[in-house]
Formats: sequence, C-alpha cells, structure tokens
Amino acid sequence: MAKMKFGVGNNVSTDSGFTPYEGPLPKPGVIYPVVQKSATIRLTGENSKNPGTPYVNTMWEIESGDCKGYTAWHRLIPGEHEIQQTRIAQYMQAVTGKNMADIVHEDVEDGGKVKTIGGRKPEGVKAGMTFQRKKDTRNAIEGEETPWTAESADIIPGWKPKTKVEAEDEAEPVEDVEDDEDDVEPEEEEDDDAEDEGDDDSDDEDEDSDEADEDEEEGVAYEDAVKLSLVELKKLAKQYEYEDSDLNPFKGPAGKKKLLAKLIEDEIVLAEESDEPPF
Repeated sequence: MAKMKFGVGNNVSTDSGFTPYEGPLPKPGVIYPVVQKSATIRLTGENSKNPGTPYVNTMWEIESGDCKGYTAWHRLIPGEHEIQQTRIAQYMQAVTGKNMADIVHEDVEDGGKVKTIGGRKPEGVKAGMTFQRKKDTRNAIEGEETPWTAESADIIPGWKPKTKVEAEDEAEPVEDVEDDEDDVEPEEEEDDDAEDEGDDDSDDEDEDSDEADEDEEEGVAYEDAVKLSLVELKKLAKQYEYEDSDLNPFKGPAGKKKLLAKLIEDEIVLAEESDEPPF
C-alpha cells in the first residue's frame, strides 16, 4: 500500500485571518462596515472562459453590528464586462483612491500574497460592503432544504457607519414604527425556535408575535425602490438571482415601470396596500 507524508514544517504560521462565524447572514440592501484581512493573486481554473488569467482574491470581515465577524471573499477578475470593471474600480478606489494602481505580489507558485497596491498594504483597509443572498447548493444535504448563504456584492469606498448620535437623529419616532410594518427588516429563522418555546399562558403575546413574523418578509419597501434608477433596480434584481437575460427587455423609463411592477409581483419590492397600483 502506498504511503506519503503530507504537510508543512512546524515553523509555518497557519493564521490566515479567518475566524469561525455562527451569527445571522448579512441582509441584501444593507451596507456593512468591513475591513480587509488579506489579498492574494490566483489564476482562473480550466473551466473558466479564459483559463490561467490572474485575478485578485480578497478576504473581508464585518467589523461591527449583528453580523460582526462574518467573512466574505471578494474576487476581482479582469474583463470587458461592466460589472467586472465596476468591481475593480470600487476596490481600487477603496484601497488607493484611484481606479488603477500597480500591485506588488509574490509569485503565484509562492502563494501569490499581495504586498502593496499603489504603495499601500491591503490589510486593514476599511470600506462599506453590500451583500446578495444565494442558495448554498455546495453545502446542500440531500433530502433537506437548501440553505442560504450571503456573498459580497459591492464595495463602497470611503463609507463609514453613522455614529450613535447621527443614527438617533435620523431614527423615526417609536410610535411610527408600529404603523409601518412593511418596512420592518426580516428577522433570522432562529425565531421559529423561540415561538415553539413560548407556549405558556401569554396567548395574546404569541398571537402578536405570529402576526409580526408574517409581516416580516425578504424584500425592499416600495418607497425606497421607486427612488432607484433602472440600473439600480436591475442590480437589486440580480441580488435575488435574476439573470441578465431576464433583465435585458427592460429599457428606458417604461422599462423601469415594468421592472418595478415585476419585482412587486415577485414580492421583492413590498408595495403598500392600496386599491390602486403604486405607479
């Protein structure tokens, strides 16, 4: 029977900056404060359109809030597509303040670690990041419901979270929150267990909790969606797994109205209850 020794020397560090995470998934449409933990140069695989193309593979971590510690990979693959160029420009602006810069790195065979970008180390760079949710088919278990995962969408250069004072100044009065139940952000699925444990003499409280859970949906409020441009609406649709082929027919002002109607129909945009259409 064949045998081989596999591993590395005892003096090699295994600290990649990755830490286990057990919190909720980041929500679509929300900007989270992130810090860059590492950046390396990799090559696209044999099944890609252009095998062997160098790309930048970056790792970020959410710094604060309910999702603190969530780790996300953000890959920058060069190409002519608008999305590829936008992602690269966003990243370069976050690191260097310019759309283009020289990258100094190790050879791919030696790990490809990025030393500097435009003369600046990538580790420690802070920015804002939005996320999109997708079905995690890679970790799906046969016979069970496919879980969801959150992937990086956009990097917002120079973004900083509001201070506590700024957040309180912009916060709506408490009495108004109850009237706008459609605007409530969805809770994580952990609430299902809490409902099961709450079967006591507080029946009224349970009924109120059930009604609140029904009202909390994944989606974007109509009053926010109607302010978006057609390009921004298409970007929102892609976060909910729309393909380019699905979105190509929507063009111009009329296309925006039709796409908004489609997103309302698919319950991605949550329209206010009314006897007439919201547009």
